Amino acid sequence: MTGPELSILAFSDGYTIRCLPGAQDHKRIGDGDQGPNTGGMGAYAPAPVATAEVLAEIQTQLEQTIAGMRKDGFPFVGLLFTGFMLTPNGVKVLEYNVRFGDPETEALMLLLDGKTDLAEIMLACVERRLDSVTLAYREGYAVSVVLASGGYPAKYATGLPITIGQMPADVVAFHAGTTAKDGQVVTAGGRVLAVAAFGSTLRAAVDSAYAGVKQITFEGMTFRTDIAYRCGLDTSCRQVGLLSLKYSCVSPFSQGLRRCRQSDLGWRPNLRLCRCRRRRRQRARRGHQAGGQGDAPSGRRRRHWRLWRRF
Repeated sequence: MTGPELSILAFSDGYTIRCLPGAQDHKRIGDGDQGPNTGGMGAYAPAPVATAEVLAEIQTQLEQTIAGMRKDGFPFVGLLFTGFMLTPNGVKVLEYNVRFGDPETEALMLLLDGKTDLAEIMLACVERRLDSVTLAYREGYAVSVVLASGGYPAKYATGLPITIGQMPADVVAFHAGTTAKDGQVVTAGGRVLAVAAFGSTLRAAVDSAYAGVKQITFEGMTFRTDIAYRCGLDTSCRQVGLLSLKYSCVSPFSQGLRRCRQSDLGWRPNLRLCRCRRRRRQRARRGHQAGGQGDAPSGRRRRHWRLWRRF
C-alpha cells in the first residue's frame, strides 16, 4: 500500500464510537524522514489530509469494527487507536491499538475545549452512555515535538539532569521517560518529553511548540526541527538553539528530490534547491568540454535528474 498515513483516536462504549480529529506523526528520527524508525518524534492535528470525505469513510469503518466485535461477544469499551493509509483505492486500516498513542495524544489533548471533561468521557464509555456526552474542540491546530535521548532509538544514556524553564502560553511539556532523583528531574527513557502547543494557525502552533523546546535542556537532547513539514511549512531554516542530530544532515539535493516525489500529493517543490542541480550540470559540462567524463551522473543519480526535469 502507498499513500499518506493518518492516526485516529476514538472513544467507544461498545455501541457508539466518537473520533478525535485526525493526526499525522513523524516516525523517523531525523529531519526529512531520515534515519531509523522510532515510536514517533512529533505530530500535528487536525491533519489537512483528513478531509470530510476521508473522515466519513473512517467513521463507517470504525462503526463496522465495533459492531463486529460486539457481535462476536467482545464489545469494545475504551480508546481505539487506529492507523490508516489513504491509498488510491480508498482508506485502508494499517493497525489497531488499544491505548492512547503518542505523540498524537499530546497534541490532541490541547484541541479539547474547556467544556470537554476527559474524565467524564471515559466514565461515559464505561457506563455505556457515550452518546450522552459532547466532545467539543477549539478552533485551531495543535503540534507536539518529542525530545529524545542522544542515541535513541539505539543505545542511550539515562539519569541525565533536565532543566525546564517557563513554558509559553498554550504550551505544555508532557513527561514520558523521566524520573526524580535526589530532587532533580532526570532522563529515564528514549523519548523523554513531548512539548505540545496550540495555535490559531498551524504555523503559530509549530512556532509555539519550538519556543517551548528552547526552554528545555539536557545532555544529548535530540529532536526533529521539521514537524508538520508535510503541510508545506518551510522548516529548513529553523533555528532552535544547540542541536546535534545524527540523521538530520540531509543535502539540498536529497531534500529537493524528496519534495519532487511528494509533488503528486499536491505539495509544491522548493525551486531554490534547483541550484544544486544546476551546479552539477555545469561541472558535467566542463568535464565533457575538456574531453573527460566530468561529473556526469549515472544510475541512481541519473534517475534523480529525470525527476528534477519534471519541474
